[in-house]
Amino acid sequence: MNLDTTNAKKMNVIPKKLFTDDIFESIFFDYHYPDANPNSSRYGLTNWVLTQDVQDQQFLITCLELAEEFVECVAKSTDLPFEFDKILEGARLKKKNRPGKLFYYLLWQQNDSPINPEVGNPNLYSFKIQNFNRIQFKYEVSENSKLLYNVASELNLNGVFFTGNPMSNIASGLLEGELINSLVIRLREAIKRKGFKNEIAERKKELTQSFTKTKRYVNRLYANSPLLYGMRMFFYYRSGYESPSMLVESNKHLMKFLEPYETGSALSSPVGWWWKREYMSEVGYRYHLIFFFDGQKTPYDPRLIDLYGPHWVSVTGGEGAYVIPFVQEWVDLPSETGLFQQPQYDSLESLLSSMQCMLMRDVYLRLNPSKKLAHFGMGKLPKRVDDVPSNDRDSVFIPK
Repeated sequence: MNLDTTNAKKMNVIPKKLFTDDIFESIFFDYHYPDANPNSSRYGLTNWVLTQDVQDQQFLITCLELAEEFVECVAKSTDLPFEFDKILEGARLKKKNRPGKLFYYLLWQQNDSPINPEVGNPNLYSFKIQNFNRIQFKYEVSENSKLLYNVASELNLNGVFFTGNPMSNIASGLLEGELINSLVIRLREAIKRKGFKNEIAERKKELTQSFTKTKRYVNRLYANSPLLYGMRMFFYYRSGYESPSMLVESNKHLMKFLEPYETGSALSSPVGWWWKREYMSEVGYRYHLIFFFDGQKTPYDPRLIDLYGPHWVSVTGGEGAYVIPFVQEWVDLPSETGLFQQPQYDSLESLLSSMQCMLMRDVYLRLNPSKKLAHFGMGKLPKRVDDVPSNDRDSVFIPK
């Protein structure tokens, strides 16, 4: 694994700064699933298909990203979208500011049609009040998106047909640009409310704490196993499998799957693991799972998944399926329907970066929280080997 055993006690990884577009790109890639048709693969690699959850609604993820950018712009600036001069002959557009340009760009993406604010268009555009309901209400959008669509609903923007020209009369005595200005004014008032600020802070705090625990866990595993490496696995359900209590049932499947590895008695048992739950219509609840191995005891072998995958199929009563997932940086073979997995493994730094991204994207789009079940987890933090008496080291607790 090319790890330096002379510096094995602690792995100080400083995660790269994640930008909003990085996270939304990650969300897009995550909405691909393995094609079940064996004839669709090329070069012996799995073909990945974009889910209908986002495919049927044009530019859905792009719209969520633009909504985020629009609200952030409104919060950080004092400009109105449009500035008008009122004269006896009527009104004259004096200036267009960034909030106005972003609003029209979002409107354009929602309607999948270009807008020319200079002259307007023969088409009429509706502002779509949507809350990412394409995934059977399994997901929750960001606090910013919720606020935008709530305020837009109060103004009944979904009942308005925009021309793309801020000078158009949208109602008696009301210009299109003035209505957009009203949206921004109300948004700024709502953004300043304590309740909204608390919701934003709490959501980010929860995810930051989760990543802090993740880093501590991986560092401890590395301190105990200088030749530590991680292997990604993707567990899901076969097409068509559904259950009235699928979340609870799927969680039981996951716990039963991990149970044999808690004691370290299973063949090629990992020293730890980390998982994150997501959902997709075609494959149900799915799991990004990373198993960590001590390279000294279990040398890297891509065929390891064939020791773990069948166990997942077994605990799900034959309804489960598995594959080694593609990693975004590896993807360089585009196909007609999706993306191809590339046959190589990650560094620990790359794994931590992916785990950070998977956690932090919950700021913008997350599986509906459950009061009883967490949507991510890891093994129990092990004691440091150096802290265990030498005669007891053979019985060191294996991470849960």
